[in-house]
Amino acid sequence: CCSPSSLLMCEGHDLSGFLLRHLLQGRMGVQRSVADAPLIEVPQAPYVAQGRTLNDSGLWRAAYVYAPLKCRSRKMWCNVHVHYHGCVWGAEYTGTDLLLRLGLVEWGEAADMVFVFPQASSTLDSAGCWDWTGQSGDLFDTKYGAQLFAVGAMLEDLPRILWQAGQNDSSLIV
Repeated sequence: CCSPSSLLMCEGHDLSGFLLRHLLQGRMGVQRSVADAPLIEVPQAPYVAQGRTLNDSGLWRAAYVYAPLKCRSRKMWCNVHVHYHGCVWGAEYTGTDLLLRLGLVEWGEAADMVFVFPQASSTLDSAGCWDWTGQSGDLFDTKYGAQLFAVGAMLEDLPRILWQAGQNDSSLIV
C-alpha cells in the first residue's frame, strides 16, 4: 500500500493528516472524507511570464487542482494549500495517480480545502525537480522567478478557475 513510498496514504499511516493538523493547528475534521470531485486540469502556459515558455521555465504542460464541489462556487470560502512535488514525483513521470494517493484530497474534502498541484518538468533538470539552484534565472527563489511567478499568477486566477469548474461541472479548464 505504501509503495513506492511511505509518503503515500495507506492503512494506519496518514502523513498528510499529521502535516495538515500541524499546519492548521487542529482546525479541520478529525476524519478524512471520500474525495468526490474530479481533479481540475489547468494549463500552465497562460501563467508563464511574458517572454518565457514552459520549457525555459521548467514547467509541465498542466497543473492540477483538487477542490471539493462546495469550494467551486463563489458562495464558499475555502483554504488553499500549494503542494510542490518532489523530484521524479511530478505528473510527467507518475501521471495524476500519485496526486490522488497522497491522502491530501481526502483531507481537502473533510476540511473544505483546495489543493493546487503545480508541476515542474524535466526541461531544466532531468529529474523534473523544482528549480532550487537558479537554472531558470537569478531570481529563481523569489516571486519574480519563472516558476514561482507562474504559480503566483495561477493562484491569483484560482477563483475564476474554481468558478468555471463549478459552472461546467468539468475536470478540464482551458
